[in-house]
Amino acid sequence: MRGAAGPGATITECRVMRSLCGRGPSLGFAFVQFTRHQHALTALRSINNNPNVFGASKRPIVEFSLEDLRKLRLKEQRLQRSRVWDRPIATP
Repeated sequence: MRGAAGPGATITECRVMRSLCGRGPSLGFAFVQFTRHQHALTALRSINNNPNVFGASKRPIVEFSLEDLRKLRLKEQRLQRSRVWDRPIATP
């Protein structure tokens, strides 16, 4: 995926959706987040419907995912709280 997004592309998150609470086989789709929109767009253009990725009989369909702004804010708040808990405690 990173190679398809071009040089310097950074993936910040990748989630492969699986059955059986994340332990079973892949459901055939995933969510990938890049640091820059341009990298995501490049990956989309190079992978979407490309028979060279999985073979002519299984062409990947790539789309942008639209996210709920409220959920994004909640995710950011959880990240901020976890950063607070990860700080070392100063000892006198």
